Amino acid sequence: MNIILKENEYAEQLLMSYEIGTKPFETFRLIARYYFDEGFNTKEVRKKLEEFILRCDPKFNFTKKSDYLDTVVSNAAKRNAVNIDSICITDTEMSKIDSLDRPQVKRLAFTLLCLAKYWNTIKPDSDYWVNNKDTEIMSLANINTSIKRQGLMYWTLREAGMVQFSKKVDNTNVKVCFVEDGETVLHITDFRNLGYQYLMYHGGPYFKCVNCGITSKINNPGDDAKRKTGRNQKYCNECAPKIHMQQAVNSVMKRRYSSIDNVDTNLGIYTVYMIECPNKKRYVGITSTSLNKRWKNGCGYIYNEPFYKDIKKYGWENLKFYQIAVTQDRELAKDIESFYIQKYKTSLHKYGYNRASGQYAHKFNQSIVDAYTMIEVDKNGNLLI
Repeated sequence: MNIILKENEYAEQLLMSYEIGTKPFETFRLIARYYFDEGFNTKEVRKKLEEFILRCDPKFNFTKKSDYLDTVVSNAAKRNAVNIDSICITDTEMSKIDSLDRPQVKRLAFTLLCLAKYWNTIKPDSDYWVNNKDTEIMSLANINTSIKRQGLMYWTLREAGMVQFSKKVDNTNVKVCFVEDGETVLHITDFRNLGYQYLMYHGGPYFKCVNCGITSKINNPGDDAKRKTGRNQKYCNECAPKIHMQQAVNSVMKRRYSSIDNVDTNLGIYTVYMIECPNKKRYVGITSTSLNKRWKNGCGYIYNEPFYKDIKKYGWENLKFYQIAVTQDRELAKDIESFYIQKYKTSLHKYGYNRASGQYAHKFNQSIVDAYTMIEVDKNGNLLI
């Protein structure tokens, strides 16, 4: 199973990107649980889930999968979504882990500690028992070894008094016995690659991907003299090709738009954009001038009181800016603007600052909208390459 600390936030990302992922059951359960938390009843949740699936996979066989979806919805209704800011590791706990001899045993102990604290937060009566499968635990700890060596690592932790086994012969649950109060030295916000996170904390050649947030090993870190340069790596091996492709697209678009800046504005060049505050609330807009002239370093929204108030609160330089589309077709630009207002629900006070929900014009076409690529820009509207 995938452990996600903020399930509803993750579900919103899935709803925005229309991604099913490699584990459809877990994805569907997260989406269903999100709608339950939003106050929808079982029948409404089922309908919302089907709408999401249809967007992701138009060929999905709802007739054959009806019982499957009923199980998903029933399973999702059993509890509310998880909402944990972080799992805290204390100095006393880290010291006990560091006192162990073998690196793999240390990573295993660290992973078990994180899991024990997670389950105890979800179920306070769990008493720090971990019931994950051994394969899941080893994967999270970034350990690839034989079953025999895995058993020896568990035995080492037991001999050190750090774990306790279940008295039932057929039960593989493990109780973590070294949870102690102390000064927090590490906050765990992502449960992927916990073993790498332990090594990174101790100065190993690892980094957190800027795009997806996963902790990965630096490619060719070299010796200590070269490691400083290696730490500049920003993207994991999975994200890097996508980012490089995006950068190539940005480069082409930058040259195209630089020529547009010199064109007479009477030709009508419309830019659709989005601004995101640190509180995750967004504003989607459209302008026929340059972004810099429209934004005026935030002063362009002085008459939008809620938005301008948050601009002053967070600071213009601390917001995120995106260019969604540039087109000479005004109606199409309005369609794209309306699409993103509804996609991100920015007309609702909880999610954004738009005053109107927007309606699609007769020219709206989903495939046309999907053809555009959202590109991050700086506070002056310049494309980031």
